[in-house]
Amino acid sequence: MTIFNLIVPIYSIVLLGWYLQKSGAYTPEVNKFISFITYRIMLPLSIFMKISTAEMGITRQTILFYSIMFTLLAIFFILYQLFSPKNGFECFVNSVRGNSIYLGFPVMMQLLPAEILPVGMVLASALSPSTIFGIEVFYRFNRHKKVDGTMRKTSFLKNPLIQGLLLGLLFNTFNIWHPLLGDVIGQITKPVMFLSLIIVGANFNSTSLRKAELSGRMILIILSKLLVMPALFWGAATLLNFDPAYTAIGIILFSTPGAVSNYVILSELGEASDLTVNVTIFGTAAFLLLLPILGYLTQIIL
Repeated sequence: MTIFNLIVPIYSIVLLGWYLQKSGAYTPEVNKFISFITYRIMLPLSIFMKISTAEMGITRQTILFYSIMFTLLAIFFILYQLFSPKNGFECFVNSVRGNSIYLGFPVMMQLLPAEILPVGMVLASALSPSTIFGIEVFYRFNRHKKVDGTMRKTSFLKNPLIQGLLLGLLFNTFNIWHPLLGDVIGQITKPVMFLSLIIVGANFNSTSLRKAELSGRMILIILSKLLVMPALFWGAATLLNFDPAYTAIGIILFSTPGAVSNYVILSELGEASDLTVNVTIFGTAAFLLLLPILGYLTQIIL
């Protein structure tokens, strides 16, 4: 019953978004507007506030957390490149993308206890923009190095999530903060969970699901993202005697798909292939089905 009470709001809002899209109330214009205020205003402000007010001390757990993450990324990159020299890079990006903002924040808000939630939100706020930055660098290096050897370095700083992260680090470093600023940002970002899940539900439609092709590459990507990577992280965290809080947070972050933001970012980079669109659709569907299991595992760990 506890798990049911935790995840029912997530299902309800996603289904509401899906219903609004099916009824015609959620038009492309509405989607564009809500995506803009969520992705370019609310989420960057939320990241900015979490990083600005966080305790930035580097602990052994923090170092181990990021060490495991980057080790797994390196392993998967090598395996995918060996598995498919032509499409391995795209498979790698879709498998390990850490941009779990759209679903990661709402899921953690529902599954993590109040005393652990701030740590999870800070890690997600730092991890997601950092991964976006890394993926953009990879894409520009792999896709455009023959066309433009200089790459468009300024484009990285145009990403609103990265801007929120950098500004938060600046405020944190120089201790530039005022409670009034927190109150204002808190009011602005209050609907971010609701709107994020509405976007997920509205962009997940049965028509696209029927048209999508369930290829072998896509099955491999979804299994890697939703099952293999969180299982490997859990095993490494157990072996290294991780704090339960970090273990639970890591499993959520490693298993959460990029959802709609996956497609949004690659569209801006001009790399939104059919594989990415299909992985977004099926990955989100599979994650929502596995959400009760994730909730159960989180409660066991904590």
